[in-house]
Amino acid sequence: MQTDLDAMKLERARLEAQLSALNSKIQDQEVKIAGLPDIIDQAKKQIQACIKEDILLNTKLQNVQKSSDDDQKILDNFHQTKTGTIDAIKCHLNL
Repeated sequence: MQTDLDAMKLERARLEAQLSALNSKIQDQEVKIAGLPDIIDQAKKQIQACIKEDILLNTKLQNVQKSSDDDQKILDNFHQTKTGTIDAIKCHLNL
């Protein structure tokens, strides 16, 4: 009977050690879960900041493209005016 009692005590000590380890893991998970709302809020803020930055960059790129298009129109008008002027001069000089 003493041998059985010693074996049961040994088993109890092993089970208590497992329970203690499990309790520690549970507490770690609870801490992680408790921190999730803050982590999620931080991630949302970072995503929103990235979206705003993307919108600003797209707006700047559109403005650059529009400016480039406007510059090209001015150059085209200049070349047309220049060509028209040269043709008028040649016409008057009978060239």
